[in-house]
Amino acid sequence: MRLDSKAERLPAGRRVMLIDDDREILELLAEWLGSRGYEVRTLGDGARAVEEARAFQPHVVVLDGVLRKTTGFAVADGLRAAGIDCRIVFLSGLPRADLPAEDWVLEKPVDLHLLEATLRRAIEGREAPQTESAIQRR
Repeated sequence: MRLDSKAERLPAGRRVMLIDDDREILELLAEWLGSRGYEVRTLGDGARAVEEARAFQPHVVVLDGVLRKTTGFAVADGLRAAGIDCRIVFLSGLPRADLPAEDWVLEKPVDLHLLEATLRRAIEGREAPQTESAIQRR
C-alpha cells in the first residue's frame, strides 16, 4: 500500500492510540497516520491500555475487537471505568452487530481514507454511525 506524502496535515495535538496484536497492522497504521499529522502510540495488547492512555491522553483509541489475552470490549470497558476521556474506534473482523453500538466500528481490512474520515469525525465529537456507509455519506 502506497502512503500519500502530500496529505493534508492536521493541527498538532491529534493523538491516536492503536491497540492490535497484529504488528504489521500497527506499523502500517502508525506510519500512515503519522504521515497525515497524527501523533500515534501503539500497543500490541490491551494489558497496559489504561496506564498508557493516562500518560498519552489520546483523543481516539483504535482497538481490535479480539486480542490475544483479552477482548477489545474489556479494554474499552477498562478505559471507560478509569475515566479516560477518548473516543473508541473498533477496527475488527467481527460483524458490526457484535460490537458496542455506542462506538465507531470499521471492518478489517480497512480503507485508510475511511479510517481517517472516522478519526476526524470522532475527534470532532460526532456520534458513531451504525454503518460504514453512513461514515462515507457524512
